Order: sequence, then structure tokens, then C-alpha cells
Amino acid sequence: MGNKNKRAEIMDATVSIVAEHGFHGASMEKIADTAVVGAGTIYRYFESKDHLVQQTYRKLERRCLVEVMKDYP
Repeated sequence: MGNKNKRAEIMDATVSIVAEHGFHGASMEKIADTAVVGAGTIYRYFESKDHLVQQTYRKLERRCLVEVMKDYP
């Protein structure tokens, strides 16, 4: 599995865990378990939980913008 895949899996797990448990209930351990990576692995890609959530939000925001702007003149 390449670095981009692990990073994406961590971000996908973050969306799932935050949606289910909220920001404060989304521990790095839960995110790591869901992404099937070690908790320390997350810190190879993200400085902190805040950084992880910010980057995940930006990714989702870009995806939403693409969909909203689709077929917009």
C-alpha cells in the first residue's frame, strides 16, 4: 500500500469516526483502528489531530465544491 493510500485511508477513517462520535470522541486510537494502521503511523502524515481534521475537511470541501459546480454555467 502506497503512502497516498494510507493517508487517504486515515482521512476516510477520520470522517467515519467523527461522524459517529464527534470531534472529541474521535480518538487517534479509534481512527487508527478503523484505518487499520498503528496510531503512530497517523503522525507520519499529520502533525496532530487538529491537522488531520483540518486536512480531512479541506479534502471533503474540495469534493463538495466539484459536485456543486458540476454543470454550473
